[in-house]
Amino acid sequence: MATQKRDLAEQIAYLTEKEWTSEELLATGEEIYETSVLHVTKLMEQELLDSIQHSQEAMLL
Repeated sequence: MATQKRDLAEQIAYLTEKEWTSEELLATGEEIYETSVLHVTKLMEQELLDSIQHSQEAMLL
């Protein structure tokens, strides 16, 4: 988690210092969106797997 925060901070620092063309802004925005969607999807998958595991454990009791 700390590494992710550091990476994000470095990316923000880079993004705020750069002069952007419209093509670069569009490509960067698309990349950020795709990365965010992938991250959220992975989190949701993990929560679902955890829920299934807890349900299975509860049925065994």
